[in-house]
Amino acid sequence: MDIAVSVVQWCCGKPLAWAWDEVKKQCLYCIKYKENAEAFESEATEFLEKVQRLEEAVQRSGRHSIREELHRQLDKARDVKNKVNVLTSDMETATSTGCISNYKLSKRIVKLRKAMMQLLQDPEFISAVSLQPQAIRPRSRAERPDDFLYFPSRKPTMDEIMNALKDEGRSTVQVYGMGGVGKTYMVKALASRALKEKKFDQVVVSVVSQTVDLRKIQGDIAHGLGEELTSTEVQDRADDLRNILNDHGNILLILDDLWDTINLSTIGIPQYSESCKCKILITTRQMNVCDDLDRQYSAIQIKVLSGDDPWTLFTQKAGDNLKVPPGFEEIGKKIVEECRGLPIALSTIGSALYKKDLTYWETAATRLQSSKTASIKEDDLNSVIRKCIELSYSFLPNDTCKRVFQMCSFFPEDYNIPKETLTRYGMGLALIPNIERVKEARGDIHQTVEELKAASLLLDGDKEETVKMHDVIRDISIQIGYNQEKPKSIVKASMKLENWPGEILTNSCGAISLISNHLKRLPDRVDCPETEILLLQDNKNLRLVPDEFFQGMRALKVLDFTGVKFKSLPSSTQQLSLLRLLSLDNCRFLKDVSMIGELNRLEILTLRMSGITSLPESFANLKELRILDITLSLQCENVPPGVISSMDKLEELYMQGCFADWEITNENRKANFQEILTLGSLTILKVDIKNVCCLPPDSVAPNWEKFDICVSDSDQRRFANATHEASFTRGLATGVTLEAFPEWFRQAVAHKVEKLSYQLCGNLSNILQEYHHGNFDGVKSLYVDQCVDIAQLIRLGNELPNQPVFPQLEKLNIHHMQKTEGICVEELLPGSLQKVRTLEVGECPNLKDSLLPPNLIQRMPNLEEVKVTGTSINAVFGFDGITFQGGQLRKLNRLTLQNLSQLTSLWKGPSELVMFHRLEVVKVSQCENLRYIFPYAVSDYLCHLQVLWLEDCSGLEKVIGGHTDEVPESITLPRLTTLRLQRLPHLTDFYTQEAYLRCPELQRLHKQDCKRLRTNLSDYHSDQEIQEKSS
Repeated sequence: MDIAVSVVQWCCGKPLAWAWDEVKKQCLYCIKYKENAEAFESEATEFLEKVQRLEEAVQRSGRHSIREELHRQLDKARDVKNKVNVLTSDMETATSTGCISNYKLSKRIVKLRKAMMQLLQDPEFISAVSLQPQAIRPRSRAERPDDFLYFPSRKPTMDEIMNALKDEGRSTVQVYGMGGVGKTYMVKALASRALKEKKFDQVVVSVVSQTVDLRKIQGDIAHGLGEELTSTEVQDRADDLRNILNDHGNILLILDDLWDTINLSTIGIPQYSESCKCKILITTRQMNVCDDLDRQYSAIQIKVLSGDDPWTLFTQKAGDNLKVPPGFEEIGKKIVEECRGLPIALSTIGSALYKKDLTYWETAATRLQSSKTASIKEDDLNSVIRKCIELSYSFLPNDTCKRVFQMCSFFPEDYNIPKETLTRYGMGLALIPNIERVKEARGDIHQTVEELKAASLLLDGDKEETVKMHDVIRDISIQIGYNQEKPKSIVKASMKLENWPGEILTNSCGAISLISNHLKRLPDRVDCPETEILLLQDNKNLRLVPDEFFQGMRALKVLDFTGVKFKSLPSSTQQLSLLRLLSLDNCRFLKDVSMIGELNRLEILTLRMSGITSLPESFANLKELRILDITLSLQCENVPPGVISSMDKLEELYMQGCFADWEITNENRKANFQEILTLGSLTILKVDIKNVCCLPPDSVAPNWEKFDICVSDSDQRRFANATHEASFTRGLATGVTLEAFPEWFRQAVAHKVEKLSYQLCGNLSNILQEYHHGNFDGVKSLYVDQCVDIAQLIRLGNELPNQPVFPQLEKLNIHHMQKTEGICVEELLPGSLQKVRTLEVGECPNLKDSLLPPNLIQRMPNLEEVKVTGTSINAVFGFDGITFQGGQLRKLNRLTLQNLSQLTSLWKGPSELVMFHRLEVVKVSQCENLRYIFPYAVSDYLCHLQVLWLEDCSGLEKVIGGHTDEVPESITLPRLTTLRLQRLPHLTDFYTQEAYLRCPELQRLHKQDCKRLRTNLSDYHSDQEIQEKSS
């Protein structure tokens, strides 16, 4: 009886409990909407930043430091990114706040948060970026690290640091010295040396600076190791980082520019008492910081240069071939004496005097001697640095150089300053007189930046087209700006300010920078009638600007509100009659910007990723506008007629990822494309077109110097094109063939295009049919996706005159082509495809036989990278019946093969024709019919192979094998450092068991589910300590 009761209770209780749990779950969607929304906003911001970092990594680093999986993982990330942007838009535009609306949004939020977290925690995604430790990039003449490192007076200190780095019993090395003495350059140069000597596997750098940001430091370290921290909480991130550091190899972690004691365990760095594999190198200006971190070992001081070294450094900067001009030596010696051996002083004053006449040298000596003191205290030495930098500043050739120099100090410490931002600010402030075109202004500002770099006042940035300013030089630049009579500059960037600084009350304040603070509210009014530039970007807590705020700032010319979350502009904005630049990028909550139309002197207006739904009709009053950027303002779906055509001075128009539905009929409800064609000054156009029919049939071909045009009726494809980093200056992505375009468009675009993409072109059967309508001799990148009628990508026939095909092509991508059987089976003329470096083929199931038959291999002598996924090929390279002699594929650097179920060998034909002299990375996965990767005959040519990943190849028996009686008695892979063998159930040997295998540089071996493998760790005969991970 008891059993029966129990059964009944179980049968009734389980369903009821499940139902109650489900009801409770659904109710929580509504109840926790606000909590979910806030969490989503924070996590989405971080997620989007990480995706952007990956995209920038591709653009910046190219193939050499990015793992092969990156492109596939980026596709996943961009898919989630699109959904994040759509949901963010829906949340911002939601008109109802009722329970049903909150329930629906909350449910989507929870689902998307889960998708973001799953992606960020996916091991393949995490490992997709193989960013090398933050590299010390080659620098200009003005800032090479070895300029003042390898001097006799430096050698004892360098030896002491190197010995400390090599000391296995020491986990922290502390280096201190005054600002500008050369700490950072020295430790980075020594770190590079230690890396080359294989004392460490990786070097990672994080700049701490005065304002400590623990999350930034944690992110820098993880990012430098190719990892991602998904949590937003510092403690959780610290736990994750600790695990990452313990899992990685022998790491040198540089914490640069500490200003105060920092708890390493709070960051997630194991302390010296714990068992960890990383060594920590710290640089600071304060000796007490070193003592607080580690009292067991003495800190190492970097002192000023001595002996002949100051003169050597000075002559490097001021002269040619270490010689100063005849007759200058005596005065030069006096200048060097006043610099007191300080590298930054010697560099800046030396660079300032380069190619200057004797009068400048005498002036420099006089001004430096006027501050002469016998003391060598740090305060006095800082005074010497200040004098030298002020002198260098005074020697700058013109006011533009001085203003740009000061402008660079407006940004936070260690900030990568985009040259384009300097260009636009410079235009807004009218720094360059008599400039009529944006292109000219850009060239002049870039030239000014190069002059400042040559003067040792600026450094190359870590990203392309950016610069940095040394923190000591930045501090002095800020002082110069603050101390000058008029107009003063007030710089309080990245100071964690929550309130408007009280000192900004002066009538003589010309520039105010409060970038990256925590401002929550601005004063009701600020009387700064001479202020020309106000920078408030990245104050993410700022949600309201009082209406009268600008009443006392009517001289403003440059105003930057990027990233501010206010919902409306203050009414006093329309009184800024002198404003020339207004940046409202990433102001997602800002809807109504109609009052901007009153700013009739505006020349640059940027509204990237803003919340606007339409370009206001009032924008027709912006007659002076030269640059308009509304890229990725996703909700902007309307442009009234007559607005764009009224901007007759417009030179650059950026409209991708927003409005695309140009007027086709003559209903005059929205803008038509003819308005763009009336802009005679337009040189750069980035725009989307939903329907090719909107293009007028007859027009004079415009002379656009740069363009990126996407023609597609798919919102998703247009968005994807807008978010993709452009590597070429002239791009066309189209869903129709060129025949559908009017003749003027083909002349303006198709004849000049460098990056050409075809997507979903149903009537495209042969890429060469397009040659009739466009001159493709200049095409450098060709992307063909989902064009279902193509059987052979390139089919000669009668389509083409007797000429080479795609002679300038560098990248060829073919994806999702269901009917495609091959790239080309016919013999192409010499010169065809001769510059192709990258070939990527994915998801073409009907592609069979060899991917590259002999006719194509002959035409691709510069091929460096091949990636193939999801095809039916049985070989990658075909040499059957080949008649030419000599090794092929000599430049092949990377080879990635995935999900190739019919692949039986990497190539067909004689192995002696294959010479992989430069092959560095090979990754093969899900190729179940492969029995071996390399034949014996090719093994001698794998002299550059560094990384070998083999995964999920169920038929693989050996890494190097084949059918031959001639098996070499030994084989050496001299540069192999990383070997990954996963889920290879039939793998028995790396090489023939009886033969001798040597991998002297092997450091990392990851072995998983290879139960038959007989090759042991000792069989690799490595000279390194191998880190083995087995499971």
